[in-house]
Amino acid sequence: MTPAANVPVASFQSTKSEGVAIPTRRNPLAGAWRVVVEDFVIETEVGMHAHEHGSAQKIGIDASLSYSGVPSENARGLIDYDVWCTGVTAYLGTKSHTRLLEMLAVEIAVMSFDRWPALDSVLLLLYKPDICANARRVGVELRWTRIDYAYWKARNLPMLSQPIA
Repeated sequence: MTPAANVPVASFQSTKSEGVAIPTRRNPLAGAWRVVVEDFVIETEVGMHAHEHGSAQKIGIDASLSYSGVPSENARGLIDYDVWCTGVTAYLGTKSHTRLLEMLAVEIAVMSFDRWPALDSVLLLLYKPDICANARRVGVELRWTRIDYAYWKARNLPMLSQPIA
């Protein structure tokens, strides 16, 4: 067990109306570390326009994964950027067509929080680099904390999630 395992990620309380544990405050070490992935480009089927159906197109992902923890050489509890990239690649490679980048962002965020309990927040920018001639890229950004994730999960909002291996 690493020293980080004894540090709570957040305080929890149960809401009386729904009986769901929701984090209410941050750990003092929360966000002390950040894994950054920039310009991660992959192909997937995404888009709501007819010409975007039936073939994959490039999307780019910028990710910032903030987490608590005490580094150690065994790397337990830390976020492994290679595992994250491999998991996102595998998920998008098996996923059927998605209409909205927003939905992909939510799915990637949920997979990340599911995989790493030490994860405090994610900032994801998903973009299409080749979609607009007058822009370098066009996309959406999702900023979620563990509280947002807990809210999503508590409400059983729809998504097709597979855990990151």
